[in-house]
Amino acid sequence: LEAAGFTDVATYLNSGNATMTAPGRSSAARVTAVVAGHVAATVGRPVDLLVRTHAQLTETIAANPYPVDRPAWLHVLFCEPKPDAGCTVPAQKLGPDGFTVGPGCVYLNFVTSPGRSRLADLVSKAALPDGGVATARNWNTVLALAERTA
Repeated sequence: LEAAGFTDVATYLNSGNATMTAPGRSSAARVTAVVAGHVAATVGRPVDLLVRTHAQLTETIAANPYPVDRPAWLHVLFCEPKPDAGCTVPAQKLGPDGFTVGPGCVYLNFVTSPGRSRLADLVSKAALPDGGVATARNWNTVLALAERTA
C-alpha cells in the first residue's frame, strides 16, 4: 500500500485489517478504489474490500445501541452499499440473538456463541438483498481500529 502512496500503513491482528493515512484522497470511495486496484494488481485478481474513515468508525461507535458487557459478542457488520434500514429476519431463525441497523453497518448482538450463530449470514442477506460487500468485526476490533486511525 505504501507503493500506492499511502503512509503510516499498519495491519491489525491477522484478520485483514489495515490502517493508513491517505494523503490527497478525501473520500472513503476514492481510497477504496485505489486500494482495491493495488491489491488486485498484487494478488492477480479482484478483491472485495471495505474502507472506513476515522469519522465513520467513531460514528459507528457512538450509535451502538447495545450494552458492551461482552465486547467479543458484540459485532459490527460493515456493509457496502448501506444496509436496508427495514431489513428483517424471522424471529424463529434469529433465536435469542438480535441486530440493529446503524450508519453503514448492522450491529450484531450475540446471546449464543458468535462462532455457532447464523446471525451474520442471515442479516447480511437481509440487509443487502441486491448483493454487496459485508464484513464483521467484534467490538474490541472496532475500538482498536478507531484508536489507530485517530
